[in-house]
Amino acid sequence: MTSQPLTAGAPALPDLNRPLVRWLVGGFWLLVAVINFSQSAVSDYINFDKIDWPRHVILSGGWLIWFFLTPLVVRIARCWSLEQNTWYRSLLFHLAAGLGIATIHWLTEAGLLRLIWTTNPIPLAIWLVKLSYKFHVNILIYFAVAGAYYALAYYHQYRTYQYEASRLELKTTQLEASLAQAQLQSLKMQLNPHFLFNTHHAIMSLVLQDRKEQAVRMLNRLSDLLRMTLESTHEPEIPLRQELEVVSLYLEIQQIRFENRLQVRMEVDPDCLPARVPNMFLQPLVENAVQHGIAPYARSGTIQLGVARRDSRLELTVCDSGPGLNGEAREGTGLRNTLQRLETMYGPDHRFTLENPASGGLLVTIQIPFRP
Repeated sequence: MTSQPLTAGAPALPDLNRPLVRWLVGGFWLLVAVINFSQSAVSDYINFDKIDWPRHVILSGGWLIWFFLTPLVVRIARCWSLEQNTWYRSLLFHLAAGLGIATIHWLTEAGLLRLIWTTNPIPLAIWLVKLSYKFHVNILIYFAVAGAYYALAYYHQYRTYQYEASRLELKTTQLEASLAQAQLQSLKMQLNPHFLFNTHHAIMSLVLQDRKEQAVRMLNRLSDLLRMTLESTHEPEIPLRQELEVVSLYLEIQQIRFENRLQVRMEVDPDCLPARVPNMFLQPLVENAVQHGIAPYARSGTIQLGVARRDSRLELTVCDSGPGLNGEAREGTGLRNTLQRLETMYGPDHRFTLENPASGGLLVTIQIPFRP
């Protein structure tokens, strides 16, 4: 039969060989001995009006034998734990060990009494009979010591599991945050080339049309836009005020491109300007509105941008004067990445809708938590 450890890596009781632990164990059994002595002495005084001090000192001193037996009991309990599959074998072993430890205590106490009590010595056989009354108590003490070890050991094990669970949860959260940040950065890296390609195409069109002044103005606005974008490239969220500046520069570039064909209206609640929003997430929506609501048509069109607070939510709307959905979803890099970024950053705590308003065109509505 092999011994069964509690659990690999499970925390055990403090080392009983350490001086502090020895002092604590010794102090506990000394306290028990003193309590037993005081009870016996008071009982003698009440019943016989006198106290047999030597007898009570010697008999109470038997409790101190447990100071030397406690490490042995703990070692046995450590080696024979009550595992789910082998508990019955461990229990049988503990029953045998309890009888053995009680016998050792019984014989040790009887021998010490025989050696110490030299005045009017009592035959050893009589001492054995007297001490036999404590035999069952010693068995119970064995199981009490073993039970205390199991209680403390499993408590330490529980605390260790709690710590490991908290550590793993923290590590998982950190990994999820790192993954989300990497995903956001990847999506933003897709948006930047997409935006630059479209702007470069617009500048080339102006140059080919010999509209050099407009091309220079557009390059200046593009330079300002790139500077603002690069300054906040590592921030997942920025103030709405900064995001609107980026959108305004982009719309200025598009107004240069389309001249009088593009009209812009902004209705922004000033109290919403400090609110934090995903970095570079409005520009793709505005670009989508320009591409589908303005660029394909020779007539003039309007882009409307609205920002308002709805209780604890921030509502942002982008509306164009194009044909609307017409039964077909507008699918593109900018719109798709915006949806993915909102899902990554807010999970279910966001709202994104596309609809055809009564006034015509396409209305994009986004609601996210208001975070000043």
